[in-house]
Amino acid sequence: MNVIINNKEYTLTDINKFGGEGDLYTVNFLGDIKCVKVFYPEKRTAYIEKKIFTLINKFKGISLNGIEDHLGFPEFPVYDTNRKFCGYLMKYFGNHSQISDLKFSNNHFNYGKSEFHDDDIFKLFDNLFFYLKVLHKTGIILGDVNPENILIDKKNLSPCIVDFDSVQVGSFYSNTNRPEYMDPSVRVDGNGVHKYFIYTTDSDIYSLATIFYELIVGPKPHFYTTTDPTDTYFKKTIDLSFIDFFLKNEDKLRKHSFKLREDKEYLAYTKRLQYLQEFYPNIFAYLKSIFSESRRYYFYYLQNRPVKIHKKDGVLEFKEVELITQSKEDPEELELFIKQFNLIIP
Repeated sequence: MNVIINNKEYTLTDINKFGGEGDLYTVNFLGDIKCVKVFYPEKRTAYIEKKIFTLINKFKGISLNGIEDHLGFPEFPVYDTNRKFCGYLMKYFGNHSQISDLKFSNNHFNYGKSEFHDDDIFKLFDNLFFYLKVLHKTGIILGDVNPENILIDKKNLSPCIVDFDSVQVGSFYSNTNRPEYMDPSVRVDGNGVHKYFIYTTDSDIYSLATIFYELIVGPKPHFYTTTDPTDTYFKKTIDLSFIDFFLKNEDKLRKHSFKLREDKEYLAYTKRLQYLQEFYPNIFAYLKSIFSESRRYYFYYLQNRPVKIHKKDGVLEFKEVELITQSKEDPEELELFIKQFNLIIP
């Protein structure tokens, strides 16, 4: 397949990776191997083209002090041979796998076939939440946060975030979602092809925390078996997680008549949470705060690095529009959100 990038024709190489929005290819661009996302024909709208241009200009105008090497954001628009927009160029992470490959298994008490341990995973998420905070400060909300959009380097476990065409930035919202990882508080506007989700910094935190829980415990926080079959998403909407049962949270449990089926999975998940509570109380406290106390704040494990973002010279600044958000549990996050969007809160 041939495409045009920066007024020059290139031949793409198929890497047999497909997503919900398009196909992925590699290309030798100015001596570097890059990745090209080619949208499916029905996705090549004027709206997505404007959004990609907005992201390209935005990342050209800021310096993220190195974490940009771990972000697969759009660098150049890509056109077909008829000079019509069809996708974008981004970094290629060739030595990476999806983060879900590291899912904890109680059957083996380790992370898949890897030699990684709990501390390795905690450090990994310490970095991911730092990336998230930096992106939020630039005015980008990831929105559709799910394991397919997070890659890890197989050698040093450094994380990377991809699929930036689904982010929420400025007046561009996202029309993609993954219900099993989405914060139940996310609002939906519009219908059909015009349906979009109003994500927030809070919902990003919740989604990433859900992936964190799934990796270090095994299931998702609201995936558990009850004696009377109950839909997992419903349990999430009423904010009743497995941690509530584990802690015997009577204030919440008395509102519902659910009873857990104490099968092998129940015993394995209980054993794992007991282990985390005893040996990693700060980790357990974080999971408790998110999935039992309905709080939303960044996870910190070992590092508490300052966020440094610089405007690059010679590039026009992109002014953000105000986005809807909710109050924050983390005062630092609330402060940066107020500043980045020039919000006035009485």
